[in-house]
Amino acid sequence: MASYSLYSIVQFPTRILNNSHSAIDNIFINTFKSSSFSLYPIINRLSDHDTRSIIMRNILEQNCNTYFHFNKKVDKFSIVDFNAKLSYGSWDDIFAENNVNTIFNNFLNMYLRIFYSSFPLKKVHHKSCNKAWLTPGIKISCINKRKLFLIQRNSNDPNLKKLLQEIL
Repeated sequence: MASYSLYSIVQFPTRILNNSHSAIDNIFINTFKSSSFSLYPIINRLSDHDTRSIIMRNILEQNCNTYFHFNKKVDKFSIVDFNAKLSYGSWDDIFAENNVNTIFNNFLNMYLRIFYSSFPLKKVHHKSCNKAWLTPGIKISCINKRKLFLIQRNSNDPNLKKLLQEIL
């Protein structure tokens, strides 16, 4: 564990039975500064294993990358709005010119004005945290467990609920 910079911080026995004492229930952290945590045994007398309580101090939140991009919302309503604005637009002024380049520029300006008013840009924020310990296998298991939980929660079949509770 030390090769991964993880150190056991439990320095007292967690299982006391007759004449034997052991510290098989461990907590590993990646720092061993004595001022960054406090660890206390909690004797519950419900089991032959004692509980540990850890209080962590000076925990820094993981740096998350926040980024954004712009997106256009295109749906049935915005398309209808776009078509309506195109059909009711005043196109006569555009073709009143004699110069082809001026006609094209006027047409493009009016078309883009209508397009951007019907399909405005929306700023979409994303937050990405690098969780290296969250492997693809764990992510897939979490997704599958969530699906099974939702099936069980929305079902009235007692056999299905019993089966899924055994699996989960």
